Amino acid sequence: METRVAVLAVIVREADSVAALNALLHQYESAVLGRMGVPCRERGIRLISVALDAPADVISALSGKIGRLPGVTAKTVYGPGNARPSGEERLGQSPAPANENQQSEETIMKAMKTLALALALLLALSACGVIRSDDGPTQVAGGSAPEEDKDQTAQTPLDISVDEMHKEFPLLIGALKGPTAMGMVRMMEWKQELESIDPWYFQLAGSADELTPRLIKGELDIICVPANLAAVLYNKTEGQIVTLAVNTLGVLYIVENGGESIQSMEDLKGKTIVAAGKGSTPEFGLRYLLEQNGLDPDRDVTVDWKSEHAECVAALAAGTADIALLPQPFVTVAQGKLENLRVALDLTEEWDALDNGSAMITGVAVARRELVEKRPELVEEFLVEYARSVEWVHENTAEAAELVAQNGIIESPSVAEKALPHCNIVCLTGQAMYEKLSGYLQVLAEAAPESVGSKLPGDDFYYGA
Repeated sequence: METRVAVLAVIVREADSVAALNALLHQYESAVLGRMGVPCRERGIRLISVALDAPADVISALSGKIGRLPGVTAKTVYGPGNARPSGEERLGQSPAPANENQQSEETIMKAMKTLALALALLLALSACGVIRSDDGPTQVAGGSAPEEDKDQTAQTPLDISVDEMHKEFPLLIGALKGPTAMGMVRMMEWKQELESIDPWYFQLAGSADELTPRLIKGELDIICVPANLAAVLYNKTEGQIVTLAVNTLGVLYIVENGGESIQSMEDLKGKTIVAAGKGSTPEFGLRYLLEQNGLDPDRDVTVDWKSEHAECVAALAAGTADIALLPQPFVTVAQGKLENLRVALDLTEEWDALDNGSAMITGVAVARRELVEKRPELVEEFLVEYARSVEWVHENTAEAAELVAQNGIIESPSVAEKALPHCNIVCLTGQAMYEKLSGYLQVLAEAAPESVGSKLPGDDFYYGA
């Protein structure tokens, strides 16, 4: 039976699952080449990488079992092709020719180098910087064991150059955990496999603030962000950002827990709304709709801004909030936890009712202009693969939901399956993108110029239009 080289990346959010995880790794110890753990004390999680050499079905079975543990996410990254026979099958075989052995060694070295880079980047992004071996003292990455009185959570960045990353990954892509990433999940499966000719790197984030600085610094090539933020980035970088596609239409909803007092936008007067996304589509979209319905967003309504949508769901569950502004898939997630939660207002419908000639847009995919000008073939490949992925997600909801869960976007596949049809996932490019996006930004600019970076972007902001 042929075996594969792979790295299993595991994120543990619940300490109670550690014992079960260790038991599984012990059960599959014959497949394990080595493992390394990184405790992220500030975030309350553990990062574990496991190097594997085993048949593909064994690796898949182990990854699946680990991924089903409570509070655990697992993702497998395979090395480039050239699967090799297992130990029993190699017995009795004639020695391979010298040039074949050399090729095999080069392939394995390239695989391990690529896997090491992917793992190193994962650790760097975790913002932990502390590595603990299974049988030794805690060590700071790149240094010696710290003295007992030193801060054990000190952070030390790993030295990974962008050029080095691009040697292994032609495209570095970032997306937010939500509809924009949900439309990408099939593409992520196609292009993350390191056996592919040109694997792409994907980073999922909870906030746009985690992605935009890396795009500006060239550490990411393409990111999916709120539509108005794309315009802000264009102005901030003096035109060095290009929008490739609209990937999500309106997905925002006002939800109410345990009541039916909200039947219209006017009913929000005097209410407190918990929300996330200050400075982006949720804030500016809500403000615009309130103003259009005769309310002063600063006086008539109180908005309690949270850092992430999950915090809004937690506030509803704890009873500290009754009304929230939530996007899909968080609406479906919250309804699964709160039986009395109802959708009070669909902001897309409220926007359409204004009949202002524009459409509410949530997210877009943007790229650095340098990439667009120097590597247009990569941009075109990205758009083709993205469109294929979106189409596949629409046609294969159940399978897509499984990938959504595997990538940690939503923990439950069943919840993801319910949410997907309501996420308005699209891949609009060229003229179709221009018409919808330019109209939306025009409305925002007239209502709140700061929402688009004080001025509308030029025509060169729209790729292929």
